[in-house]
Amino acid sequence: MEPQPLPQPDPAPSLAERVGALIGGADDAPSPRRGGAIRLAIMLALLLPAGPLLTIAAAEWWTVRTRAVMVAQADSPAARDAAAQQAERRELARLGGTSFAGAIDRIARLLPPEDRLATAELSIDGEAPAQLGAEIATIDPDRLRAALARDSSTGALRVEGERQGDGVMIVTVAGGRP
Repeated sequence: MEPQPLPQPDPAPSLAERVGALIGGADDAPSPRRGGAIRLAIMLALLLPAGPLLTIAAAEWWTVRTRAVMVAQADSPAARDAAAQQAERRELARLGGTSFAGAIDRIARLLPPEDRLATAELSIDGEAPAQLGAEIATIDPDRLRAALARDSSTGALRVEGERQGDGVMIVTVAGGRP
């Protein structure tokens, strides 16, 4: 099979050829058409660099406006309250979970996968330190005891009793600090 010959170029002049012909026509006689072409060429020469300049100016205006809004919002009471709450959360996270919820979270993390925390309570008796009590549903109480003894962060929880539940043993633990 023989290669096909390339098609002939379009005989119509390109846009650049047409503009060049209008601006620098063969005859030097002024014509109204030629004057319009010169104006068009001048407008194009001015508008082409104006696009990026306008984009830069709009971006700068938008940046200044956004900064002004941010400064106005930062001075508002709601922003100060939100910043104070965020600082408090950071400080509590740095100190670690020392609350009742933190103690429950630590116990739940050290439980074997099949064990479940059934109930939890915090007893506060006057001057005595608060005591944490919990009931844990487990299949293997010995494995639970080993997990409690292995972790010192639970604060000396001790097993106080066991009773039979629905297919599980309910182990009661108490002591420690929240």
